[in-house]
Parts: sequence; structure tokens; C-alpha cells
Amino acid sequence: MSPRLARPSLAAALLVCALGCLALAAASSSRAARTRSPSVPQPSITSLTVSPAILPASGGLVKLVTRVSGARTCLFTTTSPAVLGLPLSAPCRGGHASARPTIVSGLAASGTFCVTANAPGAATARRCVSAAVSTDGATGQSGTSASTSASGPTGPSGPPGSARSWHQIFDGGFAGGVLNTSQWSVGWDGHGITGPVDPVKELECYDPSHVSLSGGVLGLLVTATPETCRSGSSSLQEGYASGMINTQGKFNFTYGYVEVRAWLPGTTSIADWPQIWAVGRNWPAGGELDLIEGLRDGACFHFHNPAGAEGGCAPGDYAGGWHTFAADWEPGIVTWYYDGVAVGSVTSGVTSSPMFLLVNLAVDHTYGGPIATPATMKVSYVRIWQH
Repeated sequence: MSPRLARPSLAAALLVCALGCLALAAASSSRAARTRSPSVPQPSITSLTVSPAILPASGGLVKLVTRVSGARTCLFTTTSPAVLGLPLSAPCRGGHASARPTIVSGLAASGTFCVTANAPGAATARRCVSAAVSTDGATGQSGTSASTSASGPTGPSGPPGSARSWHQIFDGGFAGGVLNTSQWSVGWDGHGITGPVDPVKELECYDPSHVSLSGGVLGLLVTATPETCRSGSSSLQEGYASGMINTQGKFNFTYGYVEVRAWLPGTTSIADWPQIWAVGRNWPAGGELDLIEGLRDGACFHFHNPAGAEGGCAPGDYAGGWHTFAADWEPGIVTWYYDGVAVGSVTSGVTSSPMFLLVNLAVDHTYGGPIATPATMKVSYVRIWQH
């Protein structure tokens, strides 16, 4: 073949090769794009808590804890200028992340606290809560709850977050002057004058005459009145009479946001042993959720299970005034809110058995506050929401 004929053939071959390579590259790029195209899983944030409500006068660390899944890092932010150390990015390990910013002496941190969870591929989720944290030296907050709601029997009500994600399943109000017996029973596990829940420690019988309703408010009265009552097959002689209501056999629930508006007896500290709680029928396997009980350490919250009890006590004075006590019981976690501020949470031993509600005013020498009679515990409502 002559050189003059060979050159065009070589050029044609090179052109064909070039076109083929381009097509191959385009196909390869398309396959790569298809390989990278699946959507990135979205992270999920189930809770964000801010605690404690009150710090020492010298200031200190406030703790932000979030429960999150599907995320690599969490960015904590706040709108409060009194918080030092935010924004802060923290790794998400074991389904949670936390931050410990500082509040300086004499300041109150009130505002919105947020967490943004980031996953590989730029997917994000965000959750915010409104909270207030103060030091004992902060103006207007000395010795009180960090976020005190309205002073009367009615106040801000409802679970945190968007209202669209909750629906109410129980509204135990006390309007009308007569107890709604379709919801509530009087006393403990029986009729008439009944014995205490714990006859070893408690010193009262529960008498229906010590349960009253007035102006839409429930009153549980304790007096130094000797009475006879029964606990199982035993007859007891107790030195005090008091009141209790419960929903046993009429209403129980598994999971949800439980909220109670209550006035606890006492002046500078909680008197007697007021209790607002829920319990499974088979204790302790069925669990026990204490929204608030007045112990010698103050206003305390616990979750009981066969392994014991976890929880704590909120700083501040919750006696002699109206306050809102709540707990968000979810699978694997319980978070308590006092006057709308998260005061603590537990993440182990959280049971799932149905529970019924109890509200009572007990007397003892072991756990509760100082005995004061006559004294009254007041409740304006008990409400429960679920997702």
C-alpha cells in the first residue's frame, strides 16, 4: 500500500478510537453517577435536654444532652449571650452527644438552645428547646426555679416541640365540684378508709373525707387524726389521716408526656411526703415513674425498675406555690420537666409495661420532709399526651 493511501486510513482509525474512548468514558461516568446516587440517610434527633435549672452563685457548667441516630457530629447553639462556649461541635457516639458550656456568676441564661445533627453527605436534622438556667445570684431568680410559670392553678401546658406531633389521651381535671369516678378512685387498693402504700414506713390511713374539690382544684388534706385501716389482711392503727386518688382499673398508659399542675405543702421547704407518680401493676417489674415526690432532699424525680431507681432532685424551692411537673416517658429514655425546664433524664432500666396514675399526700419519718399538719396538697389537672 502506498504511503499516500495509508495516512488517511491511520487518521480514520485514530478518529474511531477517540470516539470510542469518549463513549466509554461517558458510560463509565454514568455508571459512577448511578453508584453515587442513593439518597443519604437522614439523621434523627429524639430529644434535647438542658440542665440543671439553677447553678451556684459562682456560676458553673450547664449540660446539654441530645439523643440522636444516624449522625456523625452535633452542633450545639443558643440565642442566650450569657452562655459561654457555644456554638460547639461534638461527636455523636452511642446514640447521644453532649456539651457543657459555662454560665458566669450572677447571670441568667434564658433563650433557645438548639442542636443540629450532621451526617456524611450533608444530611442534617435540627431540634430546639426553650430553657432558662440561672445562678443563685441572678436578679429575680435567687432560690427559686429557673423558669417559674404562672402563679395560679392554670398555667402554660403541653409537651415540648411541635403540637402537631402530639395528641392528648387523658385530661384529669377537677371542675364541677365532684370527682370524676370514671377516671379516678379514692384511696389505695380498696374502698372506704384504706391503708398506706408502704405500711412499714408510712404513718397514715387514706380517708375519703380528706379528698375535696373546690373551684376546679383537688385538695388532699393531712391531719393528725388517729385512724384504723387495713393493709392486706392486717389491721393498722395510724396516727394520721390523709387523701389519695388513683386511676387503677380505670386508666393506664404506656409512654407519653405526663403533666401535673400542683401546689405542694410547706413554706421554705416541702412538708410531709407529697407524691405524684405512675406505677405498673406488677412492681417493680412493671416500673414506677415518679414525676415529683417531696423528699428531704427537695423536689425529686425517679424511675424505678427491678435493678433499683435512677433520677435526682431539682434545685430550688417548690413549696407553697403553683408549679408544673412533667415527665416525657419514651422508649429507652425518660426526661423530667419542672415549670417547662428539663431538670434530668434517665436512659437505662426504662420499662414498657402499662402504668396507672396516683396522687397522694403521705407522712413518714424516713423519706419525706418534716411533718406538718394540717396541710393540703392541691392539684388543678393531670394530663397526658402521646405521639
